[in-house]
Amino acid sequence: MEASVENPRSREKKGCRGPVIAVLLGLLILIALSLPFPIGPPRIKIEKVVAKNDALQLKNAVYAYFTEYRKFPPHDSERPKERIFLTDSALMDFLIASDNEWGKTMGSPRRIAFYSGKPARPDGKGGFRNGLTSSPEEGNELWDPWGNYYRVIMDTDGDGKVDAPAWVGASLTIPQTVIVWSPGPDGDDTTAEDNVTSW
Repeated sequence: MEASVENPRSREKKGCRGPVIAVLLGLLILIALSLPFPIGPPRIKIEKVVAKNDALQLKNAVYAYFTEYRKFPPHDSERPKERIFLTDSALMDFLIASDNEWGKTMGSPRRIAFYSGKPARPDGKGGFRNGLTSSPEEGNELWDPWGNYYRVIMDTDGDGKVDAPAWVGASLTIPQTVIVWSPGPDGDDTTAEDNVTSW
């Protein structure tokens, strides 16, 4: 029986395949990582999930404030029934227990921060989006992923429901004590299809 002799050159070719495959795989991974984040519908879906999460977190912060102090923020004595609040400093300074609000009304006497969130990012147009901004002059403001304020309605008369916003349509009231929504990517409440709600 004759022993087979292996050609040394064929061994070199076989050993060379592993590193080539690893290099090609590495290049594919680098190319995939350098691709831009999707701009179309997948990105809007992700932003809507973020907006829904922020709306629910804000709603819970308002509930927690009410549970602690037995009143809703802010404490306007002449507040109309179930007014729509924006997440500008008039509301957010109460929920964050900021120094701005403390010096004016002491509306959060125990200095409890009921809301905390990530810092907002500049939107490239002079505004902000997707988080909180804070400054001594402007106070604290919460922005949705598209650079809009969230809207908040609270049950200030204690009947366990709030008047539905006009864009909701058929429903006259919503059986909740706090509702929050974002006007969505178009920034317009009246086009309800893209609004993101907490209810």
